[in-house]
Amino acid sequence: MKPTTENGLSRRRLVFAMISTDLMPQAAFAETTAVEAQTGGTATMRIRCSFADQTFTVTLEDNPSAREFAAMLPLDLGIEDYSTNEKIAYLPRRLTEERGGPFSNEAPGDLCYYAPWDNLKSRQELARDFGATDIVAERGALGIERVKELTAGVGADSVLECVGTQGSMTQAIDSVRPGGSIGYVGVPHGVTFDGQAMFFAQRRMLGGPAPVRRFLPDLMDRVLKGRIKPGKVFDLSLPLSEVAEGYRAMDERRAIKTMLTV
Repeated sequence: MKPTTENGLSRRRLVFAMISTDLMPQAAFAETTAVEAQTGGTATMRIRCSFADQTFTVTLEDNPSAREFAAMLPLDLGIEDYSTNEKIAYLPRRLTEERGGPFSNEAPGDLCYYAPWDNLKSRQELARDFGATDIVAERGALGIERVKELTAGVGADSVLECVGTQGSMTQAIDSVRPGGSIGYVGVPHGVTFDGQAMFFAQRRMLGGPAPVRRFLPDLMDRVLKGRIKPGKVFDLSLPLSEVAEGYRAMDERRAIKTMLTV
């Protein structure tokens, strides 16, 4: 279907709803408009989205995920960058994945609902194999709430932030108990935080590049003696010529880590 435009932004029919264009600022608002057409017995539903001084309309496909999303409206969501070319927001709760599936024809201007990040069960199984006792698959406020539930409402003693996005840093900080510590090894990308809130909560923060040379001799010794098996994370092997597919598989959660062979 050829996209049309409204206020300079493209508008397309969608399968699901959540990811948007490169033009979004930090807050977004969406609400439903009336059902405008009946085609072949299938309702066509449109939602109106506002970002700062821009407003555009999106048409949703008639499927369970879209209907659940529409039932949540109106919504006021915070927007953050993801992978430099997308903007994402976290919904108050998950949507059904009934009739969902992969798609590869998304384009600038589309709104999409991505399956929750815990859709790679092998990643969770590997985490448990390495000693994890609890897995928090939720993100944003839901993830923070889940950590609080696991710690009797107090928060974790220490949290390691390994991504470098605003969302992951905020979740790390808000998941720590008063007086707790945050270590961050993810290279920050446009990350900010409230210094006053950190001060009065007496939270500690320390980050920086990992000193690989310091730990490498000990790690190599453990690997060679079979005490640790880091190779377990490689669940996809591809030739070097298919490096792009390797990154794509990790980004789409089809693989944990890709090993390239020459």
